[in-house]
Amino acid sequence: MVYEKSYSGMLEISGNQRALNLRQRQVLIMIDGKRSQDDLEKHLNHLDVAEIVADLKKLGYIHDPTTPVAKADVTATPTLAPLDQVAPLAQPVFTEAAVLAMAQPAQESTIDPEQATVLKDILLSSAKEYLGIMGQSITQKIEAAQSLEQLKACVSQWHMAIRESKLGKPVAGVLMEQVQQMLAN
Repeated sequence: MVYEKSYSGMLEISGNQRALNLRQRQVLIMIDGKRSQDDLEKHLNHLDVAEIVADLKKLGYIHDPTTPVAKADVTATPTLAPLDQVAPLAQPVFTEAAVLAMAQPAQESTIDPEQATVLKDILLSSAKEYLGIMGQSITQKIEAAQSLEQLKACVSQWHMAIRESKLGKPVAGVLMEQVQQMLAN
């Protein structure tokens, strides 16, 4: 089964508020509308992916993109339920690309050269140390980043690579905290 992030799922990944635990976030990050549940289990073999996917679906963070939306019967006469019995409306479902497009500012801001140097140094030195030659593509993207948005786009890919590396896994959280502090300033 292939799942996509719902609007709530996209907000969870892109927002500052965290409602999910680390394992749930790991699975949610990997869900992209292309990977099957079997693929996720191969990449995240240390997690109980089936249980986490079921929880994410139940919580509304993911959905099956092939499930059609039920059409209303326009000939039926509506009956209104009392307000205390009305369930809250479901969040609208947007594709990942649509949510990312909505989150993009109209104009990219330029990055403070001093901040960029320090941030790039953290990203590049850790990629070199913990990823080696396997981090070459992310290293090139980091070096080419000219705006804060471009650099932020590199951070999530860099962090995922560090977390998945054998040597970087123990320090991935500390490194990410450093990066988040730099971006908060």
